[in-house]
Amino acid sequence: MHKYTVVQTVSQTAAGASYVVKRNGTEQLYDLQRFTVEPGEAAEALQREMYSLIALRHPNLVDYLETFQHEQSLSLVSERCAPALSFAAMIEASGESPLQEETIVDYIVGVAFALEYCHQRLVTHGNVSCENIYLAEGGRAKLGGFLTSWTKPTSQGPSVPTSDFSKGSPQGDLRGLGVVLVQLCTRASSAQARALLSLPDPLRAIRTDYSPDLASLATQLTSLSESPSGRGLTASKVLSLPFLQEAQLRILQRPIAPPVNAVAVGGAPPPATTPAARAPCLEGLPDFSTWAGGIRTELDRIQSVLRPFLEGQL
Repeated sequence: MHKYTVVQTVSQTAAGASYVVKRNGTEQLYDLQRFTVEPGEAAEALQREMYSLIALRHPNLVDYLETFQHEQSLSLVSERCAPALSFAAMIEASGESPLQEETIVDYIVGVAFALEYCHQRLVTHGNVSCENIYLAEGGRAKLGGFLTSWTKPTSQGPSVPTSDFSKGSPQGDLRGLGVVLVQLCTRASSAQARALLSLPDPLRAIRTDYSPDLASLATQLTSLSESPSGRGLTASKVLSLPFLQEAQLRILQRPIAPPVNAVAVGGAPPPATTPAARAPCLEGLPDFSTWAGGIRTELDRIQSVLRPFLEGQL
């Protein structure tokens, strides 16, 4: 913590704490998550997952910048994500004013881009929710809040570490995206949306106010299960849906802000023993071509989807 000064304590439990911090010598604010964990296999697994997050660079992901150890805790520094800019805050502030379908589709596509990027690298989130998605400059949705399940309370009392990457799943992430979609369409809180989904006809309000395509997507995502029959839908397949193609072009044509500067991390990352941990720690500025490397692939895929439609009109 010698490089940072705590500006605000956001939360504090036996399992760790969250802070808003300022890097010494600058006015730049960051978020810092501190996890209390005994040395051993659990600490090594957590640090590998932190290094994996640091290696991720995508316009629709919050930038994770550095990790360090202090006494019996591990800390992870990320770009500042003010709660006031979360989807949850946006929904609460919207009141009775419905969001335009184009806006909702843009948000869902942005998060789907982020999930596709993560899942292709064998990284799952474990808690996709409106509280963990933020509005960045230009209205771009950015997914954050990774590692939150490391501090979930247990029935035995204090919180204990439980791994996101090992317990999360792509299906769980997409189901969470479905709940987010329901919330954006109904302006409901997370609890209200889950209560709504337990009703006999949960998506009637979406079918009334929005297109059949959007209601159908909400149905597909929220009905996903962990059974083999529920594993066919992926983020890539969601993004291949024809009615989402225009939104993808809009998003990919927007100017992309450079990633937040990564700060040097002391020491080398531990040897990777799982596919999710094979990315090394970044030092200094992240390589921009690596960070934006998925954009060309996304454009090629969209063009391949649109080509049959365009050729049929010629």
